[in-house]
Amino acid sequence: MPRDQAHWEPSETALLLKLAIEEKQKYNWNQFGLPKDGWRNIYSHFPQYTHKQVTNKFDYLKQKYKQWKDAQSGSGLRRDTATGGIAAEPEYWQTQYGLPNDPDDCTEPVVSLLLLILLLLSSLLLC
Repeated sequence: MPRDQAHWEPSETALLLKLAIEEKQKYNWNQFGLPKDGWRNIYSHFPQYTHKQVTNKFDYLKQKYKQWKDAQSGSGLRRDTATGGIAAEPEYWQTQYGLPNDPDDCTEPVVSLLLLILLLLSSLLLC
């Protein structure tokens, strides 16, 4: 039975992005994104969600990626080559995600999920 309010686990989000990348690699992609056949292949992996919930999640992730990409030029976001993580001024984390001003207070899963989403979306949108 589909849920009324969708709550996506990090593993489900990762699976959605992985499946979208696989569809793109199979050339099941057009100038607007996934065609009907591509969505049909993805929907079958998420019976707990309605089709609208799956497409909304994917659209939300694309929107967040584009916002992040646009913000890089003026926000001071950069990649920390030592850790592979995202480096930013502490105020950025507070204003964008409500995270503590001290990056050491941030939980690793939050940062890891953000990195995973950004990396997977970049491979989808930049190919």
